[in-house]
Amino acid sequence: MFDESSPERLLEEASQATEAGELDRARKLFNQALRSAEEAHDPELLREVELSYANWLADQEDTVEACRYVRRAYSSAQEWQDQPMQARAASLYGWLEHVQEHEARALDLLDEARSLFTSIGDSSGLAGVLSNLALVYSDLERTDEALACYREMAEHFESQGDADSLARTTANISGLLRAEGDFDAALAGFEDALEAFELLEQSSDVAITLGNMAGVYRARGEVETALDYYDRALKRFEEADDVLGQAYTVGNIADIKRAQGRYEEALKDYGEVRRRFEELEQPSNAAVATAKSADTLHARGDDADALQRYEEALKLFEEANDLTSKAVVMSSVGNVLRTLGREEEAVQHFEEAREIFTLLGDESNLGVVIGNLANLARDHGEVDEARRLYEEAREIFGRFQDTLNQVLTLRNIAEMYERAGEHDEADTTFNEALLLCETKLRDEPRILGETSFLFAEMLNQRGESVRALPHLHAARKHYKASDDGLALLEVLMTLGHTYQNAEQLDRALQTFEEALGVIEPLQLLAEEGVIYNAMALVHRERGETDEARRRIEQAIEAFEKSGDEAGHAQALINLGALQHALENWEESQTAFTRAIEISRSLKDHFAEGRTWVALASMQRERGAVDEAADALESARDAFAANGDTFGEV
Repeated sequence: MFDESSPERLLEEASQATEAGELDRARKLFNQALRSAEEAHDPELLREVELSYANWLADQEDTVEACRYVRRAYSSAQEWQDQPMQARAASLYGWLEHVQEHEARALDLLDEARSLFTSIGDSSGLAGVLSNLALVYSDLERTDEALACYREMAEHFESQGDADSLARTTANISGLLRAEGDFDAALAGFEDALEAFELLEQSSDVAITLGNMAGVYRARGEVETALDYYDRALKRFEEADDVLGQAYTVGNIADIKRAQGRYEEALKDYGEVRRRFEELEQPSNAAVATAKSADTLHARGDDADALQRYEEALKLFEEANDLTSKAVVMSSVGNVLRTLGREEEAVQHFEEAREIFTLLGDESNLGVVIGNLANLARDHGEVDEARRLYEEAREIFGRFQDTLNQVLTLRNIAEMYERAGEHDEADTTFNEALLLCETKLRDEPRILGETSFLFAEMLNQRGESVRALPHLHAARKHYKASDDGLALLEVLMTLGHTYQNAEQLDRALQTFEEALGVIEPLQLLAEEGVIYNAMALVHRERGETDEARRRIEQAIEAFEKSGDEAGHAQALINLGALQHALENWEESQTAFTRAIEISRSLKDHFAEGRTWVALASMQRERGAVDEAADALESARDAFAANGDTFGEV
């Protein structure tokens, strides 16, 4: 039996106190055990107590104090040539040095532990230190060395018949392969781990693995498959009653829905995520969900609601004492205020975020804020100041090898040059951004697509349709890979209009047909109407009046079903113009008159004025001069109501 005051008994009581959550009592018991071991004058026993206490302190994240005791155990083991203890102490000591970012010292100690465990034939200890080494190498982005450690661990667990540890190690290997972009190998490994966890009936591990597989499919651009795997993961987290896993999974699903433009569903999911994190008393994660719902409202164009939601997120981050996230949200608020034209307030928010990031030494986020300030300077036409700020941001992102933000900054610089009329500089800068995307962001098809599309739009605005076409084709390819239906639709519509401007009418129609195929599963009736309208104009340009009328009728039907009155009015204007060209005067007048009624109900004076002008042209051509004059008077009144003096003229 143990003496009640013996170090062994005190360590056992400390363990029991820890399990009961009595941490202050556990600390006192460890200190009593230390004193008892010192009084016993037993160096081996003292080393055991010191190492046990160091492990406990490490679990409590008291790294500095843990280092103090593990160092004592390590030094004593060296002095007494106690290799088993030296190996165990070196393993923990090395990990603690890694936590403190003393990487060279960490690797020396972990390598020493690895050598000692190999020497004494302790395969279990060796597996433990290999795990720590793999994590350190991963953090240092030395992937090949991390993989070698995990593969050596896998061999050990397989030889021991330890199916659980083997499955976890296989999953770790797959995680690294995924980060390296080797998606096929990553999925194969996750499949093996999944099968093992299923056999072991470990629902939480099954759920985590399904979520990891979803992440691979998402990175590969197979978004619908990713959603299916996230749904499967969510069911398994529910079976395991793992609320934290549920919250993260619903958050991932919401992120995909937001990217797809399914804003209502995303907002509902983010609300659910926030509720779950509040249940778990995790205010910082609840704040993240709130900030993401604000991002969604901003993306949807509901900036007033977005600002209110951002304010909620700021309060939650303050409660969580999360300064970094608070500053990120401050920057987001600045962007919304900039969109609303409240530029002085935007600058205040950007400057406050800049101050926090400078204080924290968070240069990566600091670069983003500096870029936002550069955007404001660019919008004001302050080209020299904008250029200075953009270069400062680029220097930061280059130093941290933050390729994504380097690309975003280059795109902003290109826009600055374009606004200043420096077209060659704009083209050169966009090409630099594309080269970075193609060499460093091959696994980010959305960014590739977005960059190609923005370049094409810039060229189109200059009237360089032929030069825009290859960039639009690239954008179409990349958005297909990212499975972003809304973005692909926007590219296809622009591509169709570009073909039309380049007088390639067959290709324009083919592209609009492709857009119809993309939109069908999204069930966006108003956008369907826009496509039919665009097709009608191409058919009319080709002289195919019957087909043009059929497409206009389809557009009108889609707009009526969707409740899009503005689109309905535009379709009626197109119908009126078509009937005018065919000299079907009554049908033309009926269509124009109905379009005018809708525009008036919407108080869209500009659209009303344009329609009156079209009606006047039709009346004049049919010889009804007085009616044409009356229509022009009405057009002038409508333009005046819109404050459009040019339209009045």
